[in-house]
Amino acid sequence: MISAAILYCISILYVCYYAQQTNWLSIISPIAIAGICFAYFYKRIKDEKQLKLILMLVFATKLIIVFAFPNLSDDIYRFKWDGLLVSHGINPFINTPNEVLNRYAGNLAIELKSLYPLLNSPEYHTVYPLISQAVFGFCSMLSGENITAFSMLLKCVYLIADGALLFSLIKLLKSSGFQAKKSLLFYASPLCIVELNGNLHFELFLILFLCLAIINYNQGHFLKSGFNLGLSVISKLNSFLFGILFLSKSDFIKKNVLLAFGFLIPLLAALWFILPGISGYKASLGLYFHQFEFNSFLYGHLTHYCDVNKFYDEKKLVGIYLMICFMPIAIYLIIKWCFNSQRSFSFKTAWYLLFSYLLLSSTVHPWYLSLLVFLSCFYLPLTGISWSYLVFFSYARYDLKFEFYEPMLVIIEYFLVFIVLIYELHSIRKLNPNLI
Repeated sequence: MISAAILYCISILYVCYYAQQTNWLSIISPIAIAGICFAYFYKRIKDEKQLKLILMLVFATKLIIVFAFPNLSDDIYRFKWDGLLVSHGINPFINTPNEVLNRYAGNLAIELKSLYPLLNSPEYHTVYPLISQAVFGFCSMLSGENITAFSMLLKCVYLIADGALLFSLIKLLKSSGFQAKKSLLFYASPLCIVELNGNLHFELFLILFLCLAIINYNQGHFLKSGFNLGLSVISKLNSFLFGILFLSKSDFIKKNVLLAFGFLIPLLAALWFILPGISGYKASLGLYFHQFEFNSFLYGHLTHYCDVNKFYDEKKLVGIYLMICFMPIAIYLIIKWCFNSQRSFSFKTAWYLLFSYLLLSSTVHPWYLSLLVFLSCFYLPLTGISWSYLVFFSYARYDLKFEFYEPMLVIIEYFLVFIVLIYELHSIRKLNPNLI
């Protein structure tokens, strides 16, 4: 078991230090090895001593990753750009990098001009909410002009948040009747380590505050639950999807007023900061529904169909149509939840909401699945974890040798996800039909 765990750690470190975005095999090969090793040692963990040993190895791996510069994403440069502005008292939501570039003088202008060529979308407003901006500003202020130091400081902050999330997740698992070792499904997930700890995507904070909100909700602390849910939303907007699942079905007015009050505190603070640049923020968010496509289940095929048949006006609305299709699914799931007598948080409903949303999205970056991996610690773990490995097929888009095969690889990805989902649902039906 220890040998498998060490090989797993080496594979993860290889991806974070040596893999290249333009070399798909340098990503998928060690990820496959890590997946096989994880399955091997996870099944063989029998007691708390073995679990602690694995957790220590994973923590050591994450600690070493602190010194690795993000190699599979160039978002780090936008993080630094926003952080520079925040550390100089400038609201990053108001202007795009194109508009800001020649506006300032001195050292700030020099730093901005050195970063500008490295930005991937300088014509768009930032889409990173308030919590992320605060972290970027703090790390930028301490790191000065050094982008490597900025990366390391960010990773240290992430490591602290990651530790808090681990303890919170174990607490939530135990209180929900699950074994503590299921925390490894998230904490030791290659996807989560590579994309969150390695490439610094902000889903980590979304999940941390969401986990705390669920713990508070299950304990009946609705004010705290609302506050943490608000922090989750202003870390990244995806958790807003689960907002209705925090409503209390008993003592409706009193508990839900407390929930709403707690939720509004961080939300109003964020709005005060974002409001001056709200139009640009909304326009940049619209990018993901109208113009950008990555690893989508339906969006890419539908827009291609529109191109072939010259339905150019309809093509612009495909993302909106898919979100309209999501609405009846969400309404059905919520109505079903309303008639459920369960008083604790419904991971099942949350899982299906997120899964449906991802299937109908135009953009499914690998790190978007980290939230599904978290929910999969509680419901349909095999499907969520399997997708977290299969999603690395999408990186073939960046490799010229495999770019041609990327559409087929994405089809295979989703086909296998549905096969695993059907298998897992069938297995659950045989054991306990009420769990489906």
